[in-house]
Formats: sequence, C-alpha cells, structure tokens
Amino acid sequence: MKVCSIYSSINGEVNNIPQGSLITILRLAGCNLKCTYCDSVQSQNAKNGKEMSNEEIFEKITEFGNSNLLITGGEPLLQQDELICFIEEYETTELLSQNIIVETNGSIIPFDLEVGSIVMDYKLPSSGMEQKMDLNNFYVLTDEDFVKFVVQDWVDFARALEIMEKIEEYKHHVTFLFSPISNKLHPKVLHKWMKERKLNDCILNLQLHKYIWPKGEKEK
Repeated sequence: MKVCSIYSSINGEVNNIPQGSLITILRLAGCNLKCTYCDSVQSQNAKNGKEMSNEEIFEKITEFGNSNLLITGGEPLLQQDELICFIEEYETTELLSQNIIVETNGSIIPFDLEVGSIVMDYKLPSSGMEQKMDLNNFYVLTDEDFVKFVVQDWVDFARALEIMEKIEEYKHHVTFLFSPISNKLHPKVLHKWMKERKLNDCILNLQLHKYIWPKGEKEK
C-alpha cells in the first residue's frame, strides 16, 4: 500500500476505542477530495506516499506495541482492495488482538471491510466537497460505526441535521459525531446548538491530539 506515515500516538477522536488510548496510526497516501479545512494536506497526493509491503507495515506496528490501529488518510478506500488483503493477512498475525478503526471521507462505499468500526465523514457545505457525497455509502454502515460531521458554522450545523434525519430513516443505530473546526467554531457554541436541539444520542467530538500538540507536531 502507499503509506504517507505510520507512527505511535493517541486515539484523539471518538470511535469504539476509548479517547486518549495509545494507538498506532497508519496514514495512507492519496485522496480524491480537497476539503478546505484539511489537516493532513501532505497525504492528499499519492506521490507523497511510500510503497510498503504488508510485512513491512506489520513490523512497524509490532515495534510500537500498541493495542489498537487507526487507518486513515488521505482516503484509505482508494486502496480498498489492498486494504482488504492487508486486514485479512493482519488477522493471521500475532497482532490479531488489536482493534482496527478505518476513517473514510464518505465519497466511496466500503465493500467487505471487516474492522472494529468505520468512521465516515459527511462533508458539509464549508468543506467545498458536499457534491461528492452519496448517501448510499452511509446506508451500509452498521451499529458499530460512526458518521462524523465537521462543522464550521450554523449553515453546516443545519445541513448536518437534515442529513442525520435522512440517514436515521434508513439506519437507526449509527452514532453521530459533531466536530467543530479548529479556530473556526468554538466547542461551546456547538455544544449549545446540540443542547438546544436535544441531540441526546449524538457526541461532541473534540480532537484531543490538537490540544496536546496544537502546532501539529507528533511523537517521534
């Protein structure tokens, strides 16, 4: 697979692994979207990635020794065939006990992706990429999966409520995450909006790693 980076960090966002847990992050290279707020621009271009065999990736994961693995990008599902083979081979290794999370941007439907959970973004108006969204991609999610809305302003929030209602008509048990864009929307404001609309089953998703490493630096 084309790998942008692989490193040890913490689980900074909400998924089915406790936030703050130690985790290995496998960031794949290449993305089909260019969101206005992208915080991993270096991973957008597949040419910035290094081709790594599964064995090389396994060796690095073993070296870090963490109990969980987050696969993100870029957009991991651009390499979906390779990713499925990776996961199948992964399950035959001594790393089997690790939980796998895949983050995806909502533009590609996941096929036969058997992981602990999927976190799928729905790109709202401020992203500049909403035209790439297909609700059919969200209808395949299971009760273990998450839909994430990255919110910049009230327009985004109102649109998220519309999309949430459409998804809930088809999938009743997906967990919805609301994440404020750093330096654009204060979490207190987003919390107020959520409280006013009694979004009791939704989660305010703060990026814990950005509080620890505010300038984007990560552990070496």
